[in-house]
Amino acid sequence: MTSLKFEDFIDLFAPYPLPHDARSRLLTRIQATPQPDEDLIIRYLEAPLGFAGSQFYVDQFMQGELVEPIEYRSDGDWCWSNALAYYVQRYHFKISFDFAQHIKHRNGIAPTRGEIDWNRVEREFFRGAEGVS
Repeated sequence: MTSLKFEDFIDLFAPYPLPHDARSRLLTRIQATPQPDEDLIIRYLEAPLGFAGSQFYVDQFMQGELVEPIEYRSDGDWCWSNALAYYVQRYHFKISFDFAQHIKHRNGIAPTRGEIDWNRVEREFFRGAEGVS
């Protein structure tokens, strides 16, 4: 069994505006046009696989506009926040190559909730989230 991988691209609890270095890293992944299979990626990211939530997150490009409550999702192999789907859809944010390949390998079909070991996901999420920025 492999460890849970995190596709977390931004500290969702960061103040608006982001510090310059964090904003610069975010901007390098914004594209003018959709990435290959973007609709498939968005559909996968929006799969109802949430397991942890919190406060609203801020759109770092819209004058600090509150978007929606943060929810973390997982397919048992990867973990991501619902903000990722928002940024991919609104800004054509490019997800990591490995995560894109994982989604394509699954043909964009997320597992059902019953196929996921949620105890393992939560254990690794809360242990791993301490190191995610």
